[in-house]
Amino acid sequence: MLSLLRLGLAIAFPFVAPGWRLAVVLGGGLSDFLDGFVARRFNAHTPSGQLIDAIADKLFVFSVIVTLTVAGLVTWWQMLLIISRDLTVAGVAAYVTVRRDWSKFRRLVPRPIGKLTTALQFTMFASLLLWSEASFTLVVLWVTILCSTAAAGDYLWKLLTAFRADRAARAG
Repeated sequence: MLSLLRLGLAIAFPFVAPGWRLAVVLGGGLSDFLDGFVARRFNAHTPSGQLIDAIADKLFVFSVIVTLTVAGLVTWWQMLLIISRDLTVAGVAAYVTVRRDWSKFRRLVPRPIGKLTTALQFTMFASLLLWSEASFTLVVLWVTILCSTAAAGDYLWKLLTAFRADRAARAG
């Protein structure tokens, strides 16, 4: 239900009055945190829940960052770097889906760098909405960009490692 709420917030975000956007970002961040907390605390993991959560996360981030880019708070190239991890994960998911190679997708579990990237993205969104010109916001923006690109590389490395392991298993 929390993931579905985040999906709704993602769809609504571009249409929300600028004065209410911070509340929507905080609601999205809180729903993401609570979703993960409840899943871990009560061992409430399901494949469909994990899929909906991942889609909700990516769609929320995409909706917010595109809206903030159109509003002029970040540039297009900054936007692409900020969502590089999300684009990588989406690309890997599409590739695995086309190949119907679900075993590789199951190996791409959330990683600490990915979780940190998500937390930084929400922090950056809130900072941009509160203090778009502040030095703190600029620091958070660049730390988010660095972390997101590192997470993208980490997920790609994990996928390549899975391919190598499969090749080695077939050869041996």
